[in-house]
Amino acid sequence: MKDNHDSLIAKCQEGDIQAFKKLYETEKEKVYNVCFRIHGNHHDAQDSVQDAFVLTFNKIKTFRGDAAFSTWFYRIIVNTCLNNIRRSKRHSNSRSLDDFEIEKERKVQDFQDTSVQMVLEQEIQQLPTGYRTVFILYEIEGFSHEEIGEILNISTNTSKSQLHRGKKILRNRLLPFRDHLFK
Repeated sequence: MKDNHDSLIAKCQEGDIQAFKKLYETEKEKVYNVCFRIHGNHHDAQDSVQDAFVLTFNKIKTFRGDAAFSTWFYRIIVNTCLNNIRRSKRHSNSRSLDDFEIEKERKVQDFQDTSVQMVLEQEIQQLPTGYRTVFILYEIEGFSHEEIGEILNISTNTSKSQLHRGKKILRNRLLPFRDHLFK
């Protein structure tokens, strides 16, 4: 399987459009899932998927094979998402602390109608971007801290620290739901 994947990458680097289409078909669902988890909404995730594949197509000839293709590719995906988030933050209004308190109260009231998975997904989306990205790459995508460091261009210790802080925030945010979770 790895030989087939390596062969596909080599063909893409040679400019084979059909090979790139096959790469797209093979990877698009995984890429969408990562983008959706980082953005938290379908529209922004789709934009980032498209942007990431365009960037990959334009840069695939620069892939040298020093690291695994997946590490190189995820770096493009994650950086595309982060850049799109930064771009959209410049155009959005900030929310007040009261807005967050009202939202938290609403979440507790609506918990009866919401699954645990949805609550967790919502809370993950509320994490600061760096914590959320490391959490997704480590806990959901299964990358090691070393790989995350390569993808995000951060140290292994920074990856570990951001994961720890993100989990701490999640634990605190999920406390209001504790009684509902463990009935």
